[in-house]
Amino acid sequence: MTAIAAWYSSLLSSLPPIGTPQQFITPINSSGSPVTATTSANILNGDLLIVYVGMWTSGGRTVTAVSDGTNNYTKAQSATSSGYSSEIWYKAGASAVSSGATLSVTFSGATSGVMVSAIRVSGILLSSPLDAAPAGATGSGTSLSISSGVLAQPKEILVGATTFNSNPTFTQSAGFTSVGSTLFNAGIATSASFAYQIVQSTSSVSYAPSWSSSQPYAGTLVSFKGF
Repeated sequence: MTAIAAWYSSLLSSLPPIGTPQQFITPINSSGSPVTATTSANILNGDLLIVYVGMWTSGGRTVTAVSDGTNNYTKAQSATSSGYSSEIWYKAGASAVSSGATLSVTFSGATSGVMVSAIRVSGILLSSPLDAAPAGATGSGTSLSISSGVLAQPKEILVGATTFNSNPTFTQSAGFTSVGSTLFNAGIATSASFAYQIVQSTSSVSYAPSWSSSQPYAGTLVSFKGF
C-alpha cells in the first residue's frame, strides 16, 4: 500500500459511521392536501432526513413540497403506475427540530389516500449526499427489482420504497431492513413499504421485494453517501 493510499484509508476509518436510522414520525394513513404528521423524535443538527410518500390517486397527483417548518426537503426520486405512486424526499445537513413539530406534505391536488413515513440518519455528507437514483420500477406482478448500479463510494445508505395494490403478504428485499411494518390504507386498498440497507462496498445493490399475489405497483430506490 502506498503512503497516499494508507493515509486515505486511515482518514476514512477515522470518520463517523453511518448511524442506524431512527423514525421521527409515526407512519400515517391520510388523504387530502396537505397531509400533516407530528414528529415523534428530535431531529438533530446535521441529520439526513428521508421522507417516503406512497399514495393512490386517480387524478395523477404528485408531491409538490415537504417541510417540517424548519427544513425544506428535495425530491430524490419518484415512480408512478396506474395511479400508484412512490416518492422519496430528503433534506441533507438538517437543522435541529424538537419533537412535536409538524411535518407537512403538499400535493398538486387533493389525494384519495396517502401513506407517509420518515427517518433521520447521522454520518451522511452535509451537502450533495445523493448518489444513486435509478429509474423506478412500475408494472403489475408479484415482485419488482431495481439495481442501484455501482456506487460512488463504499460507505452509503440505500433506501427502497414500494406502493402496491391491496394487502397481500409482503416479503422484504434481502439485505434491507423495514422501517416499521408494512402500511395498509383500507380506504384505498393500498399498501406501502419503506426499507433501508447500509453498505460498505461500491458493488451494485438490488432492491427486490415481493408479495403473495399479482398487483400493480410503483417502486423507488436511492442511495446517499456517508462521510
